Amino acid sequence: LRADISASMDDHEQRMDAVASAVQERVREAAERMEEEASAAPAAAERRARELETSLKEVRAAFDEERADRLRRESQILQRIDDHGLEVAGRVTGEAQTRQAGLDRAA
Repeated sequence: LRADISASMDDHEQRMDAVASAVQERVREAAERMEEEASAAPAAAERRARELETSLKEVRAAFDEERADRLRRESQILQRIDDHGLEVAGRVTGEAQTRQAGLDRAA
């Protein structure tokens, strides 16, 4: 009977050792994965930061280009308005002089 109990206990102990070893291996693997993920996280964050910085530079460049184009267009419009104003003023002055000359001749 003692031999049966002892054999049963040895068998049970071996199974428990196997389970403990399997659990220990899983814990070790999980710890390794966590270390890998922990070391990869800063690198991923740095990579993402570089991508965002590049994207921001591209957006700023496009914004600056659009701003320069808009200022150029506004300058052209203002120049046209000034030219038109000078043309109208010239016509008005010419017409006023023509009328004045007509009045001077009539007098």
